[in-house]
Amino acid sequence: MAERGTLLEALGTQAPQAGPLPPDIAAAIHAYVSAAPSLMLLLQAEDLAGARIGVNLPGTDYQRPNWRYRMTPDAHAVFETPVAHAILATLAERRNLTP
Repeated sequence: MAERGTLLEALGTQAPQAGPLPPDIAAAIHAYVSAAPSLMLLLQAEDLAGARIGVNLPGTDYQRPNWRYRMTPDAHAVFETPVAHAILATLAERRNLTP
């Protein structure tokens, strides 16, 4: 949780203690990451869907069978969530892309 606080402090914002991140904060986090001088930025589908459960945690098998995790919504609907719209619009603006 300390990392979350540090990131939100760097953004100059606060997020609710529980529940999903609001779309504007999720977009701000991705905009912050996109400021790195890299040519490529990868987005995680779970971020676009607004998922709160981490996936593919290293070293887990029977303790947390995250390799069987089924994301909802389905692949097409991921891009229709409010958080996906916010993230993609912000990144398109930051990277001078056409949405």
